[in-house]
Amino acid sequence: MEYLYHYTSIENLALILKSGNIRFKSLDTVDDLNEGHTQDVDRYQQFVFVSCWTIDKKESIPIWNMYAKDMSGVRIALPKHPFNHYSLDDLPKEVSSEKPFKGSTIVNKLHFDNGFVFRQDEHYLVKVIYTDDLKLLQPRLIEKISKNEMVVWSAKIGIHKEKVWKFQSEVRYRIIIHPKHGFKQATDDRFKYENDIISKYIDIPIRKDAFKEMKILLGPKQSDGNRIIVESLIEKYNPNIKIETSKLQIRH
Repeated sequence: MEYLYHYTSIENLALILKSGNIRFKSLDTVDDLNEGHTQDVDRYQQFVFVSCWTIDKKESIPIWNMYAKDMSGVRIALPKHPFNHYSLDDLPKEVSSEKPFKGSTIVNKLHFDNGFVFRQDEHYLVKVIYTDDLKLLQPRLIEKISKNEMVVWSAKIGIHKEKVWKFQSEVRYRIIIHPKHGFKQATDDRFKYENDIISKYIDIPIRKDAFKEMKILLGPKQSDGNRIIVESLIEKYNPNIKIETSKLQIRH
């Protein structure tokens, strides 16, 4: 079974285990302030939500340091596709994207105040490409088909990062929200959307079978007290988990 890896704090582990969810954050809240900008649409990164993982099974000292509270957190491993996919194709025929969605678990996963998830397809899990090419880091999203018609190539955003981040070997789950209301031309070459997405995150449930396959690696600077906390959380919420200890030998 192929796994992906997510470094985080014990506090976040507690939230994940209790809720059974993984939090996707909008691109305008990630740690790389340069990410998600485009050449032609203002603040489109607010419509792209990501959960960031790594494909590298080998432990990463920089990632432990950055995302696991000075190496005292944990690394979560989950099977490569741990989430259910949702699409408007799953909705009852009488429900359309023009009406508010209510009363359905699937519907509630798709609908937001100012937008909706159209589908999750091959763009859902992407491998980050590291580059210093500004045209890729800040792509043009708008393509004019005719005088009055345009296409927004939203899949171009959230896939490229600068080479300085290459140590992350990142893959990310990505959910793109399609705004309900259109955008307007701000200047000759820039556009903006009439309404912002209020939410800064989306909580997506982990499939029950994937949840049972979760693995936990304790950070290299883990204290005995923190280990007791992790063991207690696992015993309460997911007793299937096997705890492993970091192989890195680093002075506390």
